[in-house]
Amino acid sequence: MERGHVVVANAIQALLLGANLPIKFWPCAFHFWLCIDNSMASRDQLVSPNYIATGKKDDLSALCTFGCRVLVRPPGRRSAKLIPYSHKGIFLGFISNTDKNIIWYDTETHVVKIAKHA
Repeated sequence: MERGHVVVANAIQALLLGANLPIKFWPCAFHFWLCIDNSMASRDQLVSPNYIATGKKDDLSALCTFGCRVLVRPPGRRSAKLIPYSHKGIFLGFISNTDKNIIWYDTETHVVKIAKHA
């Protein structure tokens, strides 16, 4: 059982170091790693754990790199066409059971937020 904890800890550490993010984002890194790990078949299984549980193949086409930069469009109408409208942030993962709504870190306000349009 201890080896499993080391594997998880190393994966989270690699995600955080690769994205140059502080340790306070470890829950997001853990959730991101868990989604990826459950989407891959293991050595003793021919299909992924998600496929065993749901009967559907995972669609990883919308998968983004953990910690990549995102531009998020806020809800509502734009005030003018030539005024910058989007907010800069850091991608932290997807909301559970979706591949559209993302969790992101707003670098201006230093708050973790949820967005639909990124």
